[in-house]
Amino acid sequence: MAFLVKKELYEIDSKTGLNEHDMLTIMKTIEDACFKYDVIETDVASITRLLNRIMFSPYMHEHNYMQTLKKIIYLYYQIRSNYTWKLSDDMLAECMEKTFSIQLGIVDGRYKENLLDMIGRYFK
Repeated sequence: MAFLVKKELYEIDSKTGLNEHDMLTIMKTIEDACFKYDVIETDVASITRLLNRIMFSPYMHEHNYMQTLKKIIYLYYQIRSNYTWKLSDDMLAECMEKTFSIQLGIVDGRYKENLLDMIGRYFK
């Protein structure tokens, strides 16, 4: 999995200018989140697109970007592990991006509540 993640995540690196340490941290965070939530990742395209969009959001702050990305990654895989049979990866990424904008880039408990509300509206 590390090779697949590394290969796909270089798309983030080339667009955002993240350094090698940041890329390794992102890869490790994805692997840790998958392990924690018992998710097998075979295609990181959706999470890669999400992270790219979040990085270029006007709400991304240069001093806490890595902390924000880690929170996004863990939440992505937590939600995916609970809704995997109902929710596509791309739909989840879209909801997370919209919620990030609504929350003005603040990823906290309220972010998760708003995200779950948005996801819930898709199933009504």
